[in-house]
Amino acid sequence: MRLNRRETQKQTKDYATGKPGKRKHRSAKIRHELTVHTQPEPVFFAGWCRVRPIQRPVKALISIHDVMPETLDQVDELLHLCEQHQATPVTLLIVPGKAWQPADFDQLRAMLERGALLAGHGWQHKIDPKQLRGTARLHSLLLSRNVAEHLALPPAKIRSLILRCYNWFADHALPNPKLYVPPAWAMGRLSHNDLDRLPFRYYETFFGIYDNLSRKFTYSPLTGYEADTNLRAITLTTWNHLNRTIARYHGPLRVGIHPFDLTYKLHTELTQTLGMGFQIQAQL
Repeated sequence: MRLNRRETQKQTKDYATGKPGKRKHRSAKIRHELTVHTQPEPVFFAGWCRVRPIQRPVKALISIHDVMPETLDQVDELLHLCEQHQATPVTLLIVPGKAWQPADFDQLRAMLERGALLAGHGWQHKIDPKQLRGTARLHSLLLSRNVAEHLALPPAKIRSLILRCYNWFADHALPNPKLYVPPAWAMGRLSHNDLDRLPFRYYETFFGIYDNLSRKFTYSPLTGYEADTNLRAITLTTWNHLNRTIARYHGPLRVGIHPFDLTYKLHTELTQTLGMGFQIQAQL
């Protein structure tokens, strides 16, 4: 059917002004959908065709670091916070080389009954900075604060430390963990071939997780909240925002919590992060 000139002009006018009962400009509706969408995905345009945004939950791995006798009360408080936000299961990174007492094991087993998982986390979680040289010393000063014990050891002693950590769990009638996380995520001078000969399955470092069964390294963005100074707070806020954004498209997101984070400057950000409705995974 052919339209006369007057009818064509009327339709064009109505389309532009968006009067009731007529077609409205689509860009206004798109802007509205992007505004109200909680987790916007990329929106692609091809002429007047539009691909709708898809809302999908971000996958996440939640872990509490530095679990040792002197931090168990703080760890229990953090675990309770994760449970309140349904951010479970939570992996507890155990430091075996501390003075664990029977009451400490009872408290740890009570956390396991609540669904927590175990992982190895070094041995003493402390080093003498005089043992460090070059980049390892710089790493300690800027990031790890004298806890990255792998950096002070040659490869053979790192392998012995990891093996000793793994055996500690069986020696104390605890479940054998699948994951090992070196203190400060610093693995030291070990290759993937070295890790393939060690008993843990997963090895987590600063940029991701290595699976020695599939021999595959998976990049995984990381957030942290151990901000006890203003400089650390500014740095971590920027870092966390970047990594939460990356996790929308390339996850899972690792949420690394430390025992005293609720007393530091990013405690509010930590609580908000746990309440973001992640799809929590136990492992990769």
